[in-house]
Amino acid sequence: RDFSDGAVFFGRSWNRASKTAPMVEVPKLISAEFDKRDRLVLTGRARIQTRPGTPIIEQAFKVRTKLGSRRNGRTIRLDQPELALVIECPKAWERNIGSVYKKLNKTPPKRPDPIYSFFPIY
Repeated sequence: RDFSDGAVFFGRSWNRASKTAPMVEVPKLISAEFDKRDRLVLTGRARIQTRPGTPIIEQAFKVRTKLGSRRNGRTIRLDQPELALVIECPKAWERNIGSVYKKLNKTPPKRPDPIYSFFPIY
């Protein structure tokens, strides 16, 4: 469907008031910091629902962007935003591995840090 609609090449856009628009909310913003190149890095968890009636997916996210302004600083915008592909150990795997280690009377390993790979979204 995305190929026939042209969304593969041009992306999709929705009116936020549309009933079929995806719902994205950020219930938890973990951190807001600046990196070595003075870019804002936002980290958090997002809840995403592609359309009404579909399951809600909770996913970690990381956004890296420059801050820009217009109209003598009265308007601030995100300039050259990048979104990170986040790869992390699923909680179900962590629980299963922990239960196996408990049965073997061993201490479970520490959860590995997530892996981030940024790609531009502009």
